[in-house]
Amino acid sequence: MRDDIRLIITETHHAIERKISLLKQFIKLEHDLNNSLKIDFDNEPADILHHIDYIISEINIQDYIISGLNDRFRGKTGKHLSASELQNYVDCEGMIKALSVLRIDEKRLISDISDLRRINVDIMKNLKEDILKDANELRSIRHIEINLSKDPQSDS
Repeated sequence: MRDDIRLIITETHHAIERKISLLKQFIKLEHDLNNSLKIDFDNEPADILHHIDYIISEINIQDYIISGLNDRFRGKTGKHLSASELQNYVDCEGMIKALSVLRIDEKRLISDISDLRRINVDIMKNLKEDILKDANELRSIRHIEINLSKDPQSDS
């Protein structure tokens, strides 16, 4: 394997490893959010969501780096840096296979995050509905209290 190709594959490998590390942090935060939403909380969910936003921006940076490396690889080889296009590519050191294994792990983590995220969004929607219902009940009670205090018969 040419040195320039090896370097691109190695850099891609490192970028995907960093992305996987970020995805693992992301899923931990989603679990923390899930636990926080199930108990009484103050600002904890907002803090967790802030951390999740930061992790997402870091993941986006890794995706940008990976995309650039893929473009460099495609420019040099005419092939996309994916397992399906590289099946017959010479892989003396097992670098392409290792990259493929990382991609599988990456996809699994993304799927797990997506599933947990969907659950958390449903919990937050239910909490929002409960809060809105409580707010409407409080508005109704306040309206009744205001009307009772304006009742002319109550002055007698």
